[in-house]
Amino acid sequence: MKFAYADPPYLGQGWRNYYGQGFKCRDYSEVGAHVALIDRLRDEFPDGWAMSASSTSVRTLFPYMPRDVRLAVWNRPDGQPFPGTRVIHSWEPVFYRTSSESGPRVRDCMKAASPRNGFPGAKPQDFVAWVWAMLGGTNADELVDLFPGSGAVTQAARQLLLA
Repeated sequence: MKFAYADPPYLGQGWRNYYGQGFKCRDYSEVGAHVALIDRLRDEFPDGWAMSASSTSVRTLFPYMPRDVRLAVWNRPDGQPFPGTRVIHSWEPVFYRTSSESGPRVRDCMKAASPRNGFPGAKPQDFVAWVWAMLGGTNADELVDLFPGSGAVTQAARQLLLA
């Protein structure tokens, strides 16, 4: 089976520097780019996919999701306050959809610290393993990282598939 993971610049944050990853970051400041991404995930990855987002975008993005999409939570104990805010944003939603019924049971929430590699939005190896488990991925399957950024997801996926 072929699964995808998407970690686009979060809604309203397309101005961030993602080191020229081959997509138009600024487009992701608007909901249209996210809707197009959701459509792509639905059309190109019928086996399953996951997409990270910001906690402030759930209300906006959920109506565009296919009906069988679920919402999971990544709890980041090292969350940082945004300038001018009092509440620390310490969780991120992960929208996911899978056709797989195989594999062990997995919770729809997990706790893992963000890696400190200097790349915005980088995900830890434990996060990738959790997403892979939610999707029901096995060693015989493929995980496509649509926004490779730091390369951490691709590297973690390779290690998972070799295990």
